[in-house]
Amino acid sequence: MKTTLKIEELTQLILGVFLFSLLDYSWWWFPILILAPDIGAIVYLVNSKIGQLFISFFIIKRFQ
Repeated sequence: MKTTLKIEELTQLILGVFLFSLLDYSWWWFPILILAPDIGAIVYLVNSKIGQLFISFFIIKRFQ
């Protein structure tokens, strides 16, 4: 099961990089967008109200 999950995650990463390469965005956007929920968690540590909104925005956008 662990091997299957690792393969699935690797496949998603490769597909994400491939699909992002088809866009006209600069590559520095890629790590920012990947780390956006983590950045929201850091913002939550500084200010819980703003951090909660930030996390909610990126989590909702990610799964829609």
